[in-house]
Amino acid sequence: MGRLALATIAPCLIAATLAAQQPAPVFEVVSVRRNTSTDGTINIPPTPPDGVVLHNRALAEVVRYAYQLPPFLVVGLPRWTEDERFDIAGKVARPITETERQSMVRTLLADRFRLKTHSERREQPVYVMTRARADGTLGSGLRPRTDCANTPCQRSGSLSRVAGVIRIRGITMAGLADGPLSLILGRIVRDESGIEGVFDVQASWRPDAVDAPVDPNDQRPSFFTAIQEQLGVRLQPGRAPVEVLVIDSVERPTPD
Repeated sequence: MGRLALATIAPCLIAATLAAQQPAPVFEVVSVRRNTSTDGTINIPPTPPDGVVLHNRALAEVVRYAYQLPPFLVVGLPRWTEDERFDIAGKVARPITETERQSMVRTLLADRFRLKTHSERREQPVYVMTRARADGTLGSGLRPRTDCANTPCQRSGSLSRVAGVIRIRGITMAGLADGPLSLILGRIVRDESGIEGVFDVQASWRPDAVDAPVDPNDQRPSFFTAIQEQLGVRLQPGRAPVEVLVIDSVERPTPD
């Protein structure tokens, strides 16, 4: 939970919903305590192979981790879930996968926080990604990976809104739209570019004031201009039905 994942967004809610329909594995030992410290320190220890340890985390963050969703796809969390913080630990007697860990955290949230949810489609603002150039050429920041045509390539890389940089290897345009671009913009980006293949992607822009203090000496273009000039695609605003996770009810936890 300490890093921004490069996984795509769209399948996550479907996968979590399907998993919720299966008999859920549970932690054998659970501890939930309110963290009332005021120093704001968040320790991120190594993930234990047989459980989970979350220190000084807002409940809203734990919910988003459990369902693998960004904030803009979770609707209805009350304000206290962002403000109040908790120490949460769970353990079983065997090693578990990350998928099992997320499922167990969902069960923990239902048991201890009385979390109830459902998914539904709601119309939301989106961006549509299309080719920016009439001749169809791509920007220099999109480098085709012909070696990935017959052998699947491992996706890797990083992105940072604060630094204004995307560097990702081995990604499709649909994956770029659904993952990194959606996370940066805080809304779904739909790929309608028609660009096929796998690419290494690199783009750099001047962060907005909401992301970091504006450096008057930063001569890089704005985000939307950078995406158009460096990648050769355009992001246009629109509206579309989007699958979201709706919070029906949630309560402060029962004490240990």
